[in-house]
Amino acid sequence: MSYGVDSTLQYTELLFDSPGTTFSGQAGTAVNDWPFYYFTTKNFDMAAIKVISMEIPNVFDTVNSVSRTFIYNNGADNTITIATGNPTGAQLATAIQSAISAISAGFTCTWDSTTLKFTFTQALAISWSLKFPSKLTMYATLGFSVLGSYTATGAASTIVSANIAQITGPYYLQLNSRTAGPFIECNSTDGNPGGGINPTICRIPIDVNKGAVIFYKDPTPDMWFDFIGSRFQYLDFYLTLGNDQNTVPLDMKGSPWSIKLGVLTQRKVVGQGRAVQIGA
Repeated sequence: MSYGVDSTLQYTELLFDSPGTTFSGQAGTAVNDWPFYYFTTKNFDMAAIKVISMEIPNVFDTVNSVSRTFIYNNGADNTITIATGNPTGAQLATAIQSAISAISAGFTCTWDSTTLKFTFTQALAISWSLKFPSKLTMYATLGFSVLGSYTATGAASTIVSANIAQITGPYYLQLNSRTAGPFIECNSTDGNPGGGINPTICRIPIDVNKGAVIFYKDPTPDMWFDFIGSRFQYLDFYLTLGNDQNTVPLDMKGSPWSIKLGVLTQRKVVGQGRAVQIGA
């Protein structure tokens, strides 16, 4: 492959910096969380596309504005809401205990740093449960399964996390685009068969600690995605935690992040007043 000098295809790089636009991909969303870019000087005739590299500061919350709730039931459903941020296991246990104790006296929650699980204990002699009715809950953070309902009965009865709790959040991010995603065969599973067209275009491992920068480089430089459409005049991008396209874009705290996009376009020259494709 020699796309730089190919007679029919040419290689183009598109460089995106989140502060490089004043437009947001959705009303009410910060530009740095969902930047939206317009191309007013070029109209690209697309053939293939891929993400070459990215720089993303690890400043986003592991407990974010969407996945910060679950239901505690003591005969009635009570929605428990935890403050956004990056709590430790012990801090999260304290916050949960405080929230549920306000509803049910004597309730405790503890964190085990060895097993990486939470233990919830009900002091009262009642039947009670913890529920996670959708993906937009704290099921993974607390170590439970999505759509799960966990019940215990009696004084001093307990519920222990069914799985390892993901206190630090998922191990990867998804780069999404509502404009480009439907035209790129980069797919992830979804538990909802009617979930619509997947917007994901790239998966990025989270390989640095909080406050550092994720430097992503494409691991398969010889592989490209066919661009099923033909042209675009604008693109949007936003990040989500893990395999969850239902959440709002990650809150990047105003920090800039950047993308280098590689594009193969149809090579054209101008002749006799019209665009002519070489090799046609």
